[in-house]
Amino acid sequence: MLTVSHLMSPTVVTVGPAATLRQALALFVARRISGVPVVSQDKVLGVVSASDLLNAEIAIPVPAGGLHGWADQGEGGEAPEP
Repeated sequence: MLTVSHLMSPTVVTVGPAATLRQALALFVARRISGVPVVSQDKVLGVVSASDLLNAEIAIPVPAGGLHGWADQGEGGEAPEP
């Protein structure tokens, strides 16, 4: 029988509650993932997904050239925190 353990990612990628929407999106693009648990002090607070970001009322500016290479830059050009 096929179980979720056959499909899950063995390495868990997380964000903290203070991560910006741009940082989360950059992480999704860089890691080719569609969601992450939000964790603080080893406690899962929730989950944020690509759909959550798409449905957010806050606009995330995307460069005219698209997202290629954009995931490597955070606010002001620095690398986003993992």
